[in-house]
Amino acid sequence: MKKEYIITNEQLAGRFDSPQTSIIIEIEPFSGPLAALKEALRLVEQDSWLFLLAADVPFVTAEFVAALLEKAETSPDKQAVIPLSAGRFQPLHGLYHSSCLAAAEKAGSENSSMKALLDEINVLYVEFPDTQKDFININRPEDWKHS
Repeated sequence: MKKEYIITNEQLAGRFDSPQTSIIIEIEPFSGPLAALKEALRLVEQDSWLFLLAADVPFVTAEFVAALLEKAETSPDKQAVIPLSAGRFQPLHGLYHSSCLAAAEKAGSENSSMKALLDEINVLYVEFPDTQKDFININRPEDWKHS
């Protein structure tokens, strides 16, 4: 069964109104994506996948999500499926297996870098074209030249 969660801070929580989605208030607001990922991993069922997606990437398509899910299904030994585009890894567009929780907690206790987590787990990196619009971040002006 697919479950949807929005992890946000207390200030923004009231702005989300979706009967299909559970709202989770961050324990430590503004702590970054690794902290949010840890909270989400604590909620997912054992042996399941979580798709992490930041709110400031509005051009993500269903086809992109399907492509990552297919990679996860055909790579049972992997703990994460992370896209690469334009020479950058994109951990905020990644799939994370529930088995990542211990590594995420360890990485998060030492720093808040997603790279610290990726260095600790078995990752499948998947190349996408440099022109892939799914990665455009509305907070990065340099990304808009590709839109």
